[in-house]
Amino acid sequence: MGKQNKESEETAAIANIVNDVILKDFNIKDISSMLIVWNRLNKINVMLNSIHDKIENEVKKYMKKQHWSRYYDEKSKINVSLDRLENEKIDKSKLKLLLTDSQMVQITTFSTKQVIKIVSEEQRKKLKNKLEKL
Repeated sequence: MGKQNKESEETAAIANIVNDVILKDFNIKDISSMLIVWNRLNKINVMLNSIHDKIENEVKKYMKKQHWSRYYDEKSKINVSLDRLENEKIDKSKLKLLLTDSQMVQITTFSTKQVIKIVSEEQRKKLKNKLEKL
């Protein structure tokens, strides 16, 4: 019971941080406030993803060192497995050489969906620097 209580306390602490710090300026009727909160969350997300990736790589290194392909952790109740995935990709340029234009039209399908793109000032600067280097 102690472990569940500790996890509940951690979850409550995280919820307090989210509400008190991250969402403090959020106003559904003001797009500027929504974008300020979005930017704050985006920065946190980038940082957390970086930490997450580093931990994942360390777990992977440890498992390879131990020659394990699977592991179950009793404390955290987490399963880990190292699997090989094959990724198959068709080279469209080579396919175009083999097929006529009308055949290409017959096998090509398109789908459209609406997406939102939000670019922060920091992202815009990074993009500008990359374009200047080209």
